[in-house]
Amino acid sequence: MNKFNNPLFSRSIIEHLRKMVKDYNNNIAEYLLAADIFWICRDNLYDPIDKDIMEKKLENVITENVSMLSVRENVFEMSFLPKGKDPKYGLPLPSGERTWSKENRQTGKPAKIVKKLISYKGFTDQDYEIFNNQLKVCIENNYVFKLVKGEDIRF
Repeated sequence: MNKFNNPLFSRSIIEHLRKMVKDYNNNIAEYLLAADIFWICRDNLYDPIDKDIMEKKLENVITENVSMLSVRENVFEMSFLPKGKDPKYGLPLPSGERTWSKENRQTGKPAKIVKKLISYKGFTDQDYEIFNNQLKVCIENNYVFKLVKGEDIRF
């Protein structure tokens, strides 16, 4: 089985990542969206040589540790399929799209899960903390998130 067979992100995470790039210019969100583009491009290649080349490039962008990421918004956790586990699907929606079953999936803090996914080591712990906070803002949609410095920190 192709190690990059399962979808990378749920549709809702893609929307949150796009909002984070648009509203906050978040580098990790942008990186994850680029990884998703590689992922989709790989799925649409038919020549085995091209597909192999794309998979090798994809390995430099993301790890194979987790896939099928989604956000459990009510508890602010990220759900994912760990490496080596087969995906299970729920009943089809009226649109025909299949939902992801909770079976074989695990949950964790979004920044920690994303850190497991990204191959690039140039992001700092602060970058991941900012990612986590901005994702929470996007999900809860009732906060204004603003980076402040100096005297603005007091208020």
